[in-house]
Amino acid sequence: MKIQVTPQVSIVHTGVDNPRRARGSAIVGSLATMMLPFWIAACGTAADDTASESSGTSPTMPSAGNLPNTASSNGQPGSGGNSAPAMGGTGVATPPTPEQPNLMPMLQTPSGSAGSGNSGGGQPTQQPPAAQNPPAAQNPPAAQNPPAAETPPAAEEPDGETRAAAANEVLLIGDSYFEIPNKEFNRELSRLGRAAGMIGANESYRDNAISGTRLAGGFSPIPSQYTNAQAQAPAKVVVMDGGGNDIIQGGCANCAAVTNAVEAARTLLQQMASDGTVEQIIFFYYPDFPNFPALRADAMDVMRPQLQSICASSPVHCSFLDLRPLFVGHPEFTGPDNLHPSVLGSQTTAGAVFKIMQANPIAQ
Repeated sequence: MKIQVTPQVSIVHTGVDNPRRARGSAIVGSLATMMLPFWIAACGTAADDTASESSGTSPTMPSAGNLPNTASSNGQPGSGGNSAPAMGGTGVATPPTPEQPNLMPMLQTPSGSAGSGNSGGGQPTQQPPAAQNPPAAQNPPAAQNPPAAETPPAAEEPDGETRAAAANEVLLIGDSYFEIPNKEFNRELSRLGRAAGMIGANESYRDNAISGTRLAGGFSPIPSQYTNAQAQAPAKVVVMDGGGNDIIQGGCANCAAVTNAVEAARTLLQQMASDGTVEQIIFFYYPDFPNFPALRADAMDVMRPQLQSICASSPVHCSFLDLRPLFVGHPEFTGPDNLHPSVLGSQTTAGAVFKIMQANPIAQ
């Protein structure tokens, strides 16, 4: 029987009764197994290289344990991982090992930017944008303190109560009790004013007093002294006396001379109020003169309380100074004529007037 051999090599089961044919088949299978790596290398290199270039990894050589089962020529399953494919058939490439997911992807520069690490042309893994910190909470604007309450302007006070009187705004009017001896009264009063800083170092108060004058009638009466001085410069403080010459020259206690003197004093204080510049009046009255009989005590006792009442009711603040308590028991305060004060008496009188001036801020 003639057997025709076809180009396809087949491996048949020889059984135990044909050992030679079995050995030949085993040799052929061994040769095929040995040639398989070279065949895979020759046929599958291009694809593997392409895949390698794409993935950036080296091709993996398949091991014998990774070969798939092949079918026999008669459709029966082969012998497992050690069976070679049929001669002349198409080689079966080992499928690439599936890539494991990268659990920690490396941060890459976005595609198209310089220094990109994505050389394979695939979609780059873009780094997620850094979580932006929420904008810092803006502190609310500091509470503005309410504007300080403005101090209301001080109530305007009458002129003179907010400004001290200048030296020429303090006026002296009266009789010889200012002039004798040697104008000592104004000398001492001005000295006290300078020492207290009420007037300048070289200043003195204005003295318009004239010896021998009266409140009513006569030459240069006391009211006219005020009028003339006021025409020159308005006075704020007036220091005055009067009535002694009215009594001496009248010679009586209840005669018209005394009455006229009291009315003249009343009119003068009203004139000062009408002028509106005088803010303080200091009216002093004489001590007793027991050694001068011409100045009658009964007349002085009639005039004194009346002048004091006029001062108390004056529209302008008026202080009445009675010199009797100061001179009593001090004969040295009276001069050698038993009428006019001595230097010490003038200084004492000036000191008492100055205390009243200091008590009132107008004269300070």
